[in-house]
Amino acid sequence: MLRIAERGQERVYVLTSGKVLEALASDRKENIPVEARDHIRTFHEYFFTLAPDERVINANLSRALYLADGSAKRLYDNLKENGFYAGVVSGNINQDIGIDSITLNTDAYPFYFRCQATQRIIRPTTLVTRELVTEG
Repeated sequence: MLRIAERGQERVYVLTSGKVLEALASDRKENIPVEARDHIRTFHEYFFTLAPDERVINANLSRALYLADGSAKRLYDNLKENGFYAGVVSGNINQDIGIDSITLNTDAYPFYFRCQATQRIIRPTTLVTRELVTEG
């Protein structure tokens, strides 16, 4: 009887659009690599996706900085102080990023990551593509 109760606790049922879906519960430790990769991907997409609109820039950077430590805030402050974001707006520049790979080592805390991406800088007259590699 104890085994039946334990197995029952491993199942979660989700009701969506009138359908019941079964999900299996797992130890949080098993999900860390997936969650960390998504966290890294989301940060990079928000931090490096810019449009020539101050509101969009501020919204994206707000979300990105929520996901990062003090080093990202220092980088943001330096870029802002040097007029980088004002240049994006005045130059009508769009910038986006495509994540190519994320390497993650969860053997020691804090976890090490390396993110390789392709960054596109789109100006009214030119398109610049460059490789972006970040580590943390």
